[in-house]
Amino acid sequence: MRRKFFQVILLTFSLFLLSACNGVDDLVDSATKFLDSFTEGENENNANHSDSNNNQENNDLSKGNEENNHEDDDNHTGEENNHEDPGSADLTADTDSSLPFDERLVSQGYDLLTVPNGFPYEVPYHWIYVKDSHGNKDHDGFLGSFCFDLPLPIEDVANHFEYFEDVEQIPFEDDEENILHKTSFTLDFTGEPTRSHVEFYLDEFGNTCADATVDANLGTSLGEDPSTMEDDVNDDVEMERSLPENYGETLEYVRNGGELEALVVGQDEIISIRDRFMDHEMEMLHLANGHPTIFPYEWYLVSKIDMNQGWVGNFCTDRPMNEAIIKHHDMLTDHHANIEFFSIEESPKPNIASETGFSFNDEYGTGSWTGVSMFYASPEGEYPFHNCVHVEMEFSAELID
Repeated sequence: MRRKFFQVILLTFSLFLLSACNGVDDLVDSATKFLDSFTEGENENNANHSDSNNNQENNDLSKGNEENNHEDDDNHTGEENNHEDPGSADLTADTDSSLPFDERLVSQGYDLLTVPNGFPYEVPYHWIYVKDSHGNKDHDGFLGSFCFDLPLPIEDVANHFEYFEDVEQIPFEDDEENILHKTSFTLDFTGEPTRSHVEFYLDEFGNTCADATVDANLGTSLGEDPSTMEDDVNDDVEMERSLPENYGETLEYVRNGGELEALVVGQDEIISIRDRFMDHEMEMLHLANGHPTIFPYEWYLVSKIDMNQGWVGNFCTDRPMNEAIIKHHDMLTDHHANIEFFSIEESPKPNIASETGFSFNDEYGTGSWTGVSMFYASPEGEYPFHNCVHVEMEFSAELID
């Protein structure tokens, strides 16, 4: 268009120069015809452009109607499934991945429950019990629901149950969009063998969860309701909780991002432990559910040695060191733990950024735990460039006064 415009200007200028010359009438006539053809071309282009816009608007409207119809179909499919379609989640729900996993579940409306003593099999520590056997599911053999955030393929998670007999692993089925995997195995806890099932799925927030059921009427065989297993021992400990001098100030300093003197590896140098698990470069161990919940769910067990009355192990995490320390202390507070010492200064122990000694009564009132946690990150050693925690735990049948 710009080229034609300049042609018109040039032609007009030529007419002006030739106005005194012979044959100017023929020249003017040719110019007039050119201008008319140019105007007609522009009008035609505008008309075509208008038609194109109208067609595009019609196409967009048709596409919008198709998408609305597709959404209606998706909603209908979600209603037919046993679990809510993750795509239909309330967008205002709190799914902030920066929150620790247990806090995220609470913000989404879940209750964090204690697995009852009579639960028929062991599940990993990272499986958080969010529905018990006393409600929420219309199933006589419903054992409960768990949610977890593990850096493992779902098939690897399901392999936890391979130690049972007659294990059957059923991959994801296309006609059940939010079902990830199903595992079945033979279980004997009611006096005769029965089939037990674990169904893995995504909830409406995108969390990975699992429903546990058995092909039997449980009656009262599962054990006590977790709410009846509470003991007032912890309340007594809370009243007499022992803390070191300046504990609150030191904790607040760490919470506000204060410098840890002995930390020689920066967070920007940390290698993701979750990625290494997903890539099968490292093996993740499973601490059994039932251990005291003082280890954040973003800590992953990489080594464990069982001892006579306890164990020694190492966890690693992608969380920043300060955040990991604070979350650990928050969970110790929930257990009304006595804090024997809390250090963030350099010590003769190399690369130890923080060390804590603690003790607390078991939540069932069956005894007490004493432990030490040491936070470290090193460019060398067994877990270089990872944020890790060395933990030593010892159990005693004696309660803390």
